Amino acid sequence: MSLDIRKEMDEIRKLYAEDRTQNSFNLLLLGETGSGKTHLLQTARRPIHIDSFDIGGTKLPSIRKGIEEGWIIVDSRWEHEDPFKPSVVDAWAKEMERRVQMGYFNALGTYCLDSMTSWTEAIMNRTLKKAGIAAHAPRFTHDYMPTKTDIRNFVSRLLKLSCDFILTGHLRADKDEVVGTISMRLVTIGDLDIKLPSLFDEIWITQVKDGSKGPDYSILTSPKGFYKTVRTRIGSGKFEQFEKPNICELLKKAGLPYQPKTLSLEGGDAS
Repeated sequence: MSLDIRKEMDEIRKLYAEDRTQNSFNLLLLGETGSGKTHLLQTARRPIHIDSFDIGGTKLPSIRKGIEEGWIIVDSRWEHEDPFKPSVVDAWAKEMERRVQMGYFNALGTYCLDSMTSWTEAIMNRTLKKAGIAAHAPRFTHDYMPTKTDIRNFVSRLLKLSCDFILTGHLRADKDEVVGTISMRLVTIGDLDIKLPSLFDEIWITQVKDGSKGPDYSILTSPKGFYKTVRTRIGSGKFEQFEKPNICELLKKAGLPYQPKTLSLEGGDAS
């Protein structure tokens, strides 16, 4: 093997080793209302920051307990959008840029955006405001494309954060009119229900069933029935199809960092 080839291989290995995304955890967490999505967020790697776009979405007792104890940080400013005077997305984007510049995400275990549905609505509100038709119905040929582009660009940046990233979303039934099959897909706009999930390593679905002792919650990690878009990369060969709803336990099972980060006074983090 020539020295040039060996040098090329070594440089590529070094680039891979320095690529933080190769050891990161990103998750598109889907489920119907009441299936335990927000409740599951508290089991992620700590500290956990939740940017909440759902009105009252983080009022669960378990989330509030984490807030009181200091290991969950919730920013609920984004819940209060006025469609006649949209401002939430611009303010959120500015805040995210400030956080990146100060190294905020280095100190987080997990950043969560809750949820895709209300976040998408806020981004569409911004598009309509720019077009001078705030609070009007979106125009198919004018407003959907810039909104789709903004969503994809924002998600691409969030996937590069220096901490774990979780985006929650809702499900809708989609029927293939040609063959008549039904599948459950992400609630979003246009073809993002197909394109957006392709950006994520993990796509899990929260499920709840009535048990003898009350609700029985679980996570679906591989395709089953109507749920065809589910997948796991970190859990390939390690996860069961249905797992107990605990993200840190699954990170541990996959051999990824799961212990809380500890803050340092100088900034940054110590894992």
